[in-house]
Amino acid sequence: MNLQAGFPDKRKKKVKKMANYEATDEGSNMTPEHLFKMQIYKIFDTLLSQLDWRYEQLRTICNDLSFLYSMSLESTSVLNLKMSAADLAIKYSKDLNMYQFTCEIQSFKFEASTIIPNIKTATPLDILQALHDFGLIESCPNINIAIRIFLTLPVTTASCERSFSKLKLIKNYLRSTIGQERLTNLSIISIEYNIVKDINYDDVINEFAQMKARKVQF
Repeated sequence: MNLQAGFPDKRKKKVKKMANYEATDEGSNMTPEHLFKMQIYKIFDTLLSQLDWRYEQLRTICNDLSFLYSMSLESTSVLNLKMSAADLAIKYSKDLNMYQFTCEIQSFKFEASTIIPNIKTATPLDILQALHDFGLIESCPNINIAIRIFLTLPVTTASCERSFSKLKLIKNYLRSTIGQERLTNLSIISIEYNIVKDINYDDVINEFAQMKARKVQF
C-alpha cells in the first residue's frame, strides 16, 4: 500500500527491582514496532476468523438452495432435484410441504425452459418474476416460497448492527433508567421510521384514550 511506517524509539524507563525479583520484564524490552505487530496480528486473526465463519454460512445456504438456479434446473436430473427439494423441505418444514414441493420441482424442471427465455443466465429473481408473470404462483406455491426465502436470507449482520446503533442514540445518559418495554418500543419506532411516518397519530391517541377512559358510558 506504499505506506511508510514510523516507530519513534522512546527512551526506556528504568524500573527499580526488588532484591528477590529475578525474572526480567519482556514487555519493557519490546520495541514500538514489535508491540504494533502484536496488536495488528490480533486484529487480523479476528477478521479472518469472522470472514471464514460468514463465508462458511453463506456456502452452506448456497449449497442447500443451489438447485433453484436455472442452470441447475436444466442440467440436474429429476431424482437429484427431488432429493434436494426434500432436504430443503426438512429444514424449512414450517414453510414448505415436502410432497408438494418435490412434485412441483419435477414439473417445473420442464416448464422453466419454456417460460424463461435465457434459461442459462437466469437468476432466482428472474425465475420468481416469471412465476408472477405467467400466473404460476398457485400451481407452484412451494417453489415461490423457497425462492423468496433464498432471496431474503441475510448474509451479514448489518441489520443487527444498525439496531445497536439506534439503541445508542435512544438510550443515552439522560435516559439511563428507561425500562425494557419502552426502550423496545422506541427502538422499533426509530428503526421502522418509513412506516411510522405514515401513521395517523390522532387515531392512535383516540384509541388510547378510549382504552384508558374510566367513565362508564350509559
